[in-house]
Amino acid sequence: MRMMKDSGIEWIGKIPDNWNTPPLKSRYTFGKGLSITKADLSEEGAKIISYGQIHSKSNNGVSTRSELIRYIPWDHNNLTNTARTQPGDLIFADTSEDIQGCGNCVYIDLDGVYAGYHTLFLHPKYQELGRYYAYLFASDAWRAQIRERVTGVKLYSITQDILKSTLLLEPPFDEQERIVSFLDEKCRDIDRLITEKERNIILLKERRQSIIYEAVTKGLNPDAPMKDSGVEWIGQIPEKWTVWRMKHLAEEPLQYGANATGVEFDETLPRYVRITDITSERKLADDGKQSLPIETAKDYMLEDGDILLARSGATAGKSYYYENSDGACCFAGYLIRFRANNAKANSKFLYYYTLTQPYEQWTQQIFIQATIQNISAEKYNNLCFAIPDTLEEQKRIVEYLDEKCAEIDSIITINNKSIQQLKEYRQSLIYEVVTGKKEV
Repeated sequence: MRMMKDSGIEWIGKIPDNWNTPPLKSRYTFGKGLSITKADLSEEGAKIISYGQIHSKSNNGVSTRSELIRYIPWDHNNLTNTARTQPGDLIFADTSEDIQGCGNCVYIDLDGVYAGYHTLFLHPKYQELGRYYAYLFASDAWRAQIRERVTGVKLYSITQDILKSTLLLEPPFDEQERIVSFLDEKCRDIDRLITEKERNIILLKERRQSIIYEAVTKGLNPDAPMKDSGVEWIGQIPEKWTVWRMKHLAEEPLQYGANATGVEFDETLPRYVRITDITSERKLADDGKQSLPIETAKDYMLEDGDILLARSGATAGKSYYYENSDGACCFAGYLIRFRANNAKANSKFLYYYTLTQPYEQWTQQIFIQATIQNISAEKYNNLCFAIPDTLEEQKRIVEYLDEKCAEIDSIITINNKSIQQLKEYRQSLIYEVVTGKKEV
């Protein structure tokens, strides 16, 4: 059994007796990134990594990834070789909006990458310093030193002095090489599993969208006679279906939400639903919740089956179907409420339609006609739906889709849980190895 000693670092504890704990400043020199704020994905010009790309990466590891790269023109007046990194350098974000993100960095294994906006880069003083340190810097236990020292409340600053004051864990060089070789292999296997599961999720979502599209545009009978809908983006529909405009299916006029500022979330008050609260999965997010006082909210309360439609910004067209199980809710001004006339249309059938490609085509057509991405209540009023003539058929389609989507969503949930477990295992494995708790 290997001999252990106290590392002197609270969050790491004991380390092997033959490991050292030198200060980071004794092993790396420091540089500051460029002051360029804008870059793109044109794949032309100089390669740059800014703090936004560093924070968006999955924090597992050790090398530059193509999706982190942005590009700036070669003739940009702020382009200076003082911020040009070399393979073996590390780029740290010098700002974070999240305390957990303090210490995020990326190891550079490509030539000619520039450290970008709000970054610091570290250059090794000795040639043998390598990816072991990148693995060390990816561990939460080491980064706790940074979190202890940063200043700020909603915006944290990671300065050179903070980084320089941290202590490294330094195994003998031959052990560093064994650690890197071991972790490269294990993390590669784990990442491959994660990628496969992420690909499965994409395919499952595509399958779900295909099932919804077929059901709400063609019905459940594949042999039903078809006719032309008369609407370009809808195309052929079953013979016993009719095209309606949204305004003719509404119980009451479409309504804009409250023009009010939310207050801290209170379970005794209605939740205040804003565009940002609606996730890409068309659910309400659990974080960042706000409420409205009852007196302000009373004219904007949602009822079971109401559909909310985003009217402006990058997410214009996004929809959300409200059910009583979501709790008492009211809605904000950048959303529009549609309440269906239940004698004419099944509200959830109409909601499912907003998840289809024809609906996306309609929104894109609206955007082309406008100078900004905005869909007003007037425009939504003219949105065309093709629906079965009977409520019974609409209900059967909704029940079919509820069942199929629940099955697919269950599998997606299992895959997401598995991905999270794999990421946690990878993080735990890195910690155990780079701190000497597990001998390679």
